[in-house]
Amino acid sequence: MSRSKRLQPLARIADQKQQDAAQLLKQSREELGRYEARLVELRSYRQEYVNGFHEAGNGGMGAGQMKDYLVFLGKLDDALRQLDALILDARLQCESKKTDWMASRARFRALDEVITRHLKDERRDELRREQRQADEHTLRGVIARRRG
Repeated sequence: MSRSKRLQPLARIADQKQQDAAQLLKQSREELGRYEARLVELRSYRQEYVNGFHEAGNGGMGAGQMKDYLVFLGKLDDALRQLDALILDARLQCESKKTDWMASRARFRALDEVITRHLKDERRDELRREQRQADEHTLRGVIARRRG
């Protein structure tokens, strides 16, 4: 069996690992995108709530209502901090997945280059063999004509 054919199963495995790593990177980026979208929505909601607080305050508000607004704003701020932490983790996860994908892609490309080089060498050797056989056939024909 030729060297290039012996390496084909390894190339398929490396390609599958590369595709798996790419899929994990894609999922990681999608998760980060969802978190970032939630953050935008939550910040917008918080700003609307702050605006409502100011409007209510301008119209006069009781201490209990003010306390409720502030407690709820505190909860929104806690949620924003938690979401910021999730986004940071998701970004780190994306970077890790990107590094994994790039490494698996580099391994696949290197293996693919080796196989391509072996195929090229095998084809060159085959052409030389064919040329040698053709030369031998021609030489036998010339020798046979001289004898005959």
